Amino acid sequence: MMASTVLAVVSSSTSESGSTLNHLRRRSSDDEDNDDGDDDDKVSSASSTYSNRLVSKYANLTYIQVRDDGALPRRLFAVGDIHGCLDEFNELLDTIQYDYESGDRLILLGDLVAKGPASSGVVQRAREMNAWCVRGNHDDKVVRLATFQRSSIMHPSHNKEFKVVPEGKVHDPLKLDNHHVHIASQLMMSDNDYGYLAACPMMLALPVLQSLFVHAGLDPSHPLDQQEPFFVMNMRSLQEDGSPAKHRSDGVRSWTHAWEEMLASSQPTTAFRNVYYGHAAASRLQLGNHTFGLDSGCVYGGQLSALDVLTHQLYQVQCKQYAEHD
Repeated sequence: MMASTVLAVVSSSTSESGSTLNHLRRRSSDDEDNDDGDDDDKVSSASSTYSNRLVSKYANLTYIQVRDDGALPRRLFAVGDIHGCLDEFNELLDTIQYDYESGDRLILLGDLVAKGPASSGVVQRAREMNAWCVRGNHDDKVVRLATFQRSSIMHPSHNKEFKVVPEGKVHDPLKLDNHHVHIASQLMMSDNDYGYLAACPMMLALPVLQSLFVHAGLDPSHPLDQQEPFFVMNMRSLQEDGSPAKHRSDGVRSWTHAWEEMLASSQPTTAFRNVYYGHAAASRLQLGNHTFGLDSGCVYGGQLSALDVLTHQLYQVQCKQYAEHD
């Protein structure tokens, strides 16, 4: 169970679609897990300043961003995990002839950073292209580390009351290595790039297309306002009881199969039908009826993939190998 947390919701217009989205700003409390014992907000929206704030393990996380802009874009592309592969990202943009000014839009499905050679360059390029994004598990590590570097330990004169608050039993095995530290340090040099990556929400919703965009997956047994950040950014499969598997070895079935069953049931947990996601490089492309997995293993020497969400035309470029598969 998650500790006391405020989940921020950002909408691009004043009218959100459906009662579920209207109620996603909520407080989920577990007093037993709250070691601090106060009721201060533990998560602030991405645009908030950091001084005099408590920061949770999921600091600066926007739970869901609703894009309700009215007219559909001319073209809308969902792009799988880039992982710092800047040359391939630029080649893909050239391949699809991406043109923001003409009405094209881009959604990056998380893990912009880590493993590849140019993480900070990818973040800068994505920001310059006005790309929409969701937070991946590697993005999350870098954002949280960069947030810590901006804390009172690094900037005591500006953030005297800044501290990290424990969250009890939240599933959160934060494992940092020198690569994440290096990327976070690079982001420290640019407020704009740090702000861009930190603002990537956990989920992005397009009500007009009944579509959700996440990094790893969703728990079909729970409505949107009860999704746990760790699983949305890390899950690959479900356990026998239908709950998300924390470890690969615990999984017995794909969450995408359960999602299809949920949609066909008499009581679906959401009005959204389509889910676009990344993360599962070992499975490569997974294009189903309502779920679309687009991590085709670019950083491992696979392809970088973009799917036109409106036509389902697929575009791919071949990638160099920069890392060994886990």
